[in-house]
Amino acid sequence: MKFSKKLEAGFLNQSLDYSTDEQQMVKGTWWVKTYNNGKFVCWLKLADIELIDGISSINKNENSFDDIIQKIMSDKKDKIPQFVNVARLSPEKNQKVLIEAFAKLKTTGVEAKLYILGSGILKEELETKIIELNLSGSVQLLGHMENIRNFLSLMDYFIFPSLYEGQGMALLEAMSVGLLPIVSDIPTSREIVAGGNYGIISESNDEQGLALAMMKALKKEEFSSFDLESYNQNVINRIKLIL
Repeated sequence: MKFSKKLEAGFLNQSLDYSTDEQQMVKGTWWVKTYNNGKFVCWLKLADIELIDGISSINKNENSFDDIIQKIMSDKKDKIPQFVNVARLSPEKNQKVLIEAFAKLKTTGVEAKLYILGSGILKEELETKIIELNLSGSVQLLGHMENIRNFLSLMDYFIFPSLYEGQGMALLEAMSVGLLPIVSDIPTSREIVAGGNYGIISESNDEQGLALAMMKALKKEEFSSFDLESYNQNVINRIKLIL
């Protein structure tokens, strides 16, 4: 079967095959048709299959996260660019468009990886989008992570496609560890990257704009170093002027 994947379904005590070609949405939930030795078994929720199969969750067992880190280190040795987004999975964070933009980037022949850290209401929809675009080997949803700094230090680019933001703390933390930011053109992000001095600003907040911004980032060999202490001091000075 095209795009078939093995599933260890413990509740059925058997291995099942399923194909993303045979899926159906019922009341907003994607279901897939499963087989055993070529014989139909049952329909299962796509999100449940992914959780069992370990495609989208690093919480399945203790070794899965170590496996991801090892893969990242291997990719870095092969000079494969690593993109990361940190935000809750919700509409204003624009991750669906980000995934579509990443798919467009891949069509240009770029070999890259995208990791999305966070949890939220769009988890199932984003998981489905990843499979629809055949990106399971390139895009991973890693769920919520308490201490992101060490993980960020393994990445190359921080992509922040939000439609609106408050302070943008994840963006600031990513820049403080030396990642090149790629941001949507919203006031908060534009201010943090100093109008493009510290990073790349997408010309539009759609998939085409984000894909072009990622391409631009990949071609950028040098960028200004960001100083978090100086940024914080400037914020304090502006607050003092207001008070």
